[in-house]
Amino acid sequence: MQDVLLRPHSAGDCFKLGLRIYQSHFVPLLVLSVTLFAPAVAFGLWDIQLGQNILVLMTHLLEAAIALGMMVLLFQPVFPAIGILRIGRSTLAAGALHVALLQWLITLCGILILQLPLAVAFVLLFLWVYCLFAINLAQPVFLVEGLRGGQAIKRSFQLVYQSFGKVFGTLLLLFLFRLVVFYGCLILFLSNLEIHHMLEDPFRPVVEALGSQEGLLQISQAHFVTEVLVQPLSAVVLFILYISLRIQESPIDVTQMQQVVSPLLTETDEDQNN
Repeated sequence: MQDVLLRPHSAGDCFKLGLRIYQSHFVPLLVLSVTLFAPAVAFGLWDIQLGQNILVLMTHLLEAAIALGMMVLLFQPVFPAIGILRIGRSTLAAGALHVALLQWLITLCGILILQLPLAVAFVLLFLWVYCLFAINLAQPVFLVEGLRGGQAIKRSFQLVYQSFGKVFGTLLLLFLFRLVVFYGCLILFLSNLEIHHMLEDPFRPVVEALGSQEGLLQISQAHFVTEVLVQPLSAVVLFILYISLRIQESPIDVTQMQQVVSPLLTETDEDQNN
């Protein structure tokens, strides 16, 4: 796996390689996704907005968990989902939570921006969208380079700024894939959906659903299922993208990465022996 991962990739190659790894390790990736998103789903049944906010935080924690698993795959063929879940109280998990909280706060800034006068909000929204792009690599930065909190966010900004075209292309591919999966989930969740209406106007079911509480709940459910299915792929691709950008600067210290994941490597060996 080191020969495949530890080299530069184009945006398309990042996505294709991520899709291959996603397919090969679908079950453990899904275990992580379902486990970490379960609180968001539970709160979402009580309050949709609260559930969505928790989902954003859990999305960034999932990025950290899967980045850790990807580091393990550099040394072992087994993705240790259970082992990753067991380190929930470690200093490593606390560092990932710190970065995730900062990412979450940046994401929530969009809600505050919308409360400002239109002219000011219009400018700030562009900056906010760029920030959403720029924070995507913070979790791999924390795990591989050991930078914590704001330093990990700053380093992520730096990497994205240096290779914005590649980052934009990769995230665009992920967005299009997510859109297709989300629309498929909408077809399953929206009640009384007539296929001929969907073919005539693909956005009509969504617009109609927004007009009722039941429709909003169904859209929220489709969104949760989409995140459970797609976010693991997104986290895998983001890790590959980070490695690709990082290795263009200088060689990566594989020994340091092995030290970070050494408890999981031991656990993986035990799992294989059992």
